[in-house]
Amino acid sequence: MTDEAVTGAANTVTVLGGPTALIRLAGWTLLTDPTFDAAGTEYQDGPVTVRKTADPALKPAQLPTLDAVLVSHTGHLDNLDTAGRTVASGASAVLTTVAGAEDLGGAAVGLEPWQTRTLSMPGRTPLNITAVPARHGPVGTEAVTGPVTGFLLHTGDGSAPTVYVSGDTVDLDAMSALAGRYRVDVALLHLGAAGFEAFGDIRLSLTAAQAVEARRLLGDPFVVAVHAEGWAHYTEDRNHVQQTFDAAGAPLHWPTPGEPITLPGKNMTPEVVHERFARYLRDQDLDGLGSLFDEHAMFVPGPGQEPVYGREGIKEALKPYLASPSTMEVKAASVHQNGDLAMVQPSWRITSEDGIVEGKAVEVMRRTSEGDWVYIIDNPYGV
Repeated sequence: MTDEAVTGAANTVTVLGGPTALIRLAGWTLLTDPTFDAAGTEYQDGPVTVRKTADPALKPAQLPTLDAVLVSHTGHLDNLDTAGRTVASGASAVLTTVAGAEDLGGAAVGLEPWQTRTLSMPGRTPLNITAVPARHGPVGTEAVTGPVTGFLLHTGDGSAPTVYVSGDTVDLDAMSALAGRYRVDVALLHLGAAGFEAFGDIRLSLTAAQAVEARRLLGDPFVVAVHAEGWAHYTEDRNHVQQTFDAAGAPLHWPTPGEPITLPGKNMTPEVVHERFARYLRDQDLDGLGSLFDEHAMFVPGPGQEPVYGREGIKEALKPYLASPSTMEVKAASVHQNGDLAMVQPSWRITSEDGIVEGKAVEVMRRTSEGDWVYIIDNPYGV
């Protein structure tokens, strides 16, 4: 595995095993919860034994240059093992809980819930990292499990998807609060329903059913399974998790360790499609406009005109809109979303040297397997 293979795409996540993931976002490279000890390693933590069952996909020497390390908590060796501590101690920036920063020392910075730190460097888009409240088990277990945090990665200009890293948490109320504050495009959810015989039926990370509900509360983001394999203390296996998501009609992206997953990039909500349409129209970018339509989409060019079918036909029908420079304003849109389908009714106005054209559209969009929204029906003059 080469540095380029791991980080070459613009926005990717590469799960290395357990909770450890490389995130490449807006030109920054981050590592979550470093765990690099060998398979078979066992750790005694109070009344429980934690055993690692799989080697990491990369060794520390194979990691790319890191801009920051995100540690959800330092008290459990399945989230920060011996080799992982060495990686964190050598990082130029480490973000964690306040207690975790005291534990790690050095460059570690502790974040209070909802506190934000920004990575900035000339020539790069600043990346905001916000601490999201988390709870490593049911209410009342905090004294045993210790403090933990999730992270939200987001840019101020919306040029990259917003990525939520849950950490070990079952706090669905915090996820609901997160969705009320920020749009969540991608969620790395710690699954597996971690549990130990000493704790009875208590589960310390999300069950599959909780993860499905978490996805709903977060606004149906692109979900990547994390911390669900590679350790012996998961009580739900991959088949169970996948079947639960399938039964709910909820997409789940299950990574192959060491292989990058490309994150949704351009059209992360139906409203963003309108922003892209206006930009491509302004730039007279016909291919860009075409990329907003499903391969088999339908487009109505004008009032009383016959529909046009297919992306290439739609591009031909859009050419007259590019005959002269123009700007497009999309006013408040009514969006009704059902899973991966959305009915949208936006008001729009196009201004060019030929005058002003306006209408209220009826649109149907679908979300692709990559997480982008595209038109499947676009009737600009539908209402």
